Amino acid sequence: MAAIRLDDNVDNIENTLCSALLDTKGIASVTKWGSTTSDPLASSTWDKVPPNKILLTPVQCKILWRQYRAETEYCEANKRSNNWLPPPWAIVALIILGFNEFLTLLRNPLYVGIIFIGYLMLKALWVQLDISGEFSHGV
Repeated sequence: MAAIRLDDNVDNIENTLCSALLDTKGIASVTKWGSTTSDPLASSTWDKVPPNKILLTPVQCKILWRQYRAETEYCEANKRSNNWLPPPWAIVALIILGFNEFLTLLRNPLYVGIIFIGYLMLKALWVQLDISGEFSHGV
């Protein structure tokens, strides 16, 4: 997908990408005589491909490959650290409500709103009637 190839012209884009990106030793490696091999993806054009047929330059391919590797490594690390437990609020809700009431709340979230409004009404009555003050004198 790096270049438009509708005719039978031979190019070495696939070989260049495989050798440069899938090489585990790194792009620029040092030979045993001390010289370094150049990065085949450091240019802005492909060999044997006219500029008007290039969709992705070698530099863009290198950047996309690095981004892909970073995202897949992040996803793999996230999968390894995930412990497959439900969130803490769900565990507390299961303990307090029980399984069947918890599923009822999940199926109809309107109940959560009704419970919240009921809580607010009871809290307002508690404050307005000063029930804690009345309890301080005894039941």
